[in-house]
Amino acid sequence: MSSSIDLGSYVQRRLFRAYERDMARSSYAYGVDARRIRWLTTSALGQAGLRSIEHAWFQLADELLVSELRYPEQAEEIPLLNEVIALCHLLHATPPAIRLLTASSELRDWGLVTPLGDPRSSDDWLVLNAEGLAAAPAEARSFMLGAGMAHLQCGHGVLFIAHLVGHRRGRLGLYRRLLAPWSRVAAFSADRAGLLAVGALAPALAALAAEVAAAPVWSPAFPPLEARQRALTEFAESAVFARISARRAMDSDAGAEAPLSAVLMAAPAAAAEGATEGAAPTAPVSDEALGVPDSAWPLARCDQRLTQRLRIY
Repeated sequence: MSSSIDLGSYVQRRLFRAYERDMARSSYAYGVDARRIRWLTTSALGQAGLRSIEHAWFQLADELLVSELRYPEQAEEIPLLNEVIALCHLLHATPPAIRLLTASSELRDWGLVTPLGDPRSSDDWLVLNAEGLAAAPAEARSFMLGAGMAHLQCGHGVLFIAHLVGHRRGRLGLYRRLLAPWSRVAAFSADRAGLLAVGALAPALAALAAEVAAAPVWSPAFPPLEARQRALTEFAESAVFARISARRAMDSDAGAEAPLSAVLMAAPAAAAEGATEGAAPTAPVSDEALGVPDSAWPLARCDQRLTQRLRIY
């Protein structure tokens, strides 16, 4: 009897954690991107197309761990791991498996932060260039780490492994064409999370330019830098960004930092929908009390303007 009760509690906790992650992701993700990646990874047709890529990735992953990647094992890498954990807390993301580039890696074949994950998001990796990140400004590092984890949280890891497999197989052009509808919209969600991680627009825009410049040749064909910077500037006008910026300032004064999901569940809109039992201990705080301006945009407005510019119908 006790085993069945424990199992039921375990399943309930997993479902609730998944609900919290979905809520945190939906608070910043571009709606078109979320719907497209859901279809790709859950539909029968999408899964059939990804199956060969997934098998090739399992083989490639074993090869990478022998030659190009390693586990974090050195004391000087602890601060970087702590940054990853702090951003996981902010985005309410499941901590990914961290892999670091070895000294023998071909650095031109990797970015500073590279998210990799299978279609089920059951084995997500965040591949880090530890030396390159240590040399980067703190705000640029936060942006890249936040964006990388958002790629995993939004299910984009499969886009990266597909392009990496295509590159290693000499079929990158084919994979780019097949996955263009998903690559075309995926970056906007991750850029938004990068802005939330940094907390200010100007350094986020500079970090985005640095990220694009450091991207490997096989990276998914994301939209041009100018389009991404414009979309990020509009997201900075959103109530989501204003709300979490204000709440982070409050929590910083108190010596703590609330995760994104807790901030949003404390918002009036979430309270009106009704929070799930045990969802978040944070007391509801009105936008007015947080100092969110009335002119702040709803997320739907950011999505609508972006969709119109991309001519997605």
